[in-house]
Amino acid sequence: MRRCTAVVLLLLASASCTPAARPVAAPSSPAPTPAPLASKPDPDAGRAPTPYTAEQIRAATPAGRTMTYLIESPGKLPTKQRFRFVAVDDEHATVATEILGDDGKVMGDPEVKISSWDDLRRHASYPREATTIAQTVTVTPDDSFKCKRYTVVEAQPDGKTKRTIACFANDLPGPPVELTVELDGALVMSMTLVKHEPP
Repeated sequence: MRRCTAVVLLLLASASCTPAARPVAAPSSPAPTPAPLASKPDPDAGRAPTPYTAEQIRAATPAGRTMTYLIESPGKLPTKQRFRFVAVDDEHATVATEILGDDGKVMGDPEVKISSWDDLRRHASYPREATTIAQTVTVTPDDSFKCKRYTVVEAQPDGKTKRTIACFANDLPGPPVELTVELDGALVMSMTLVKHEPP
């Protein structure tokens, strides 16, 4: 009996000396791969090169610059419209669009809009496939200008053909010095620079 008891005690002692098994850690899941940032669409994709950069327009446009145009449309009286740059900074321009009477005074309240310089640049953005660019000379009541002439021919949803001709002076970044729009060969409107006034 004592012998059996001794054997049992020996087995218990051996068991107590055996190190406890360490828990096995579950394999960690790999960190999720961050989704790639979506790239912004290129606003100039498929567009013809613009006549000026935003920086060129900004450099040519201090506060107080004005450009006056004669606007003509069939069946309507000609009007004079003036773009006046009320305020400018590195990023934006505040432009007042004014309608002038025969006496040169502003009629009604001007329309005031704040635009980025790149917004102004993109006013001259046309579809590449529809656009032809050529060097020319344009004469307006304000002056004679060496220009890039943009001829843009586009099919309209109603089947008609719209033709826009815009002349951008090489040394006068900003709106075109002359613009005509035709629909199936008939004049829709024309815009001609009659006076440019730096501040």
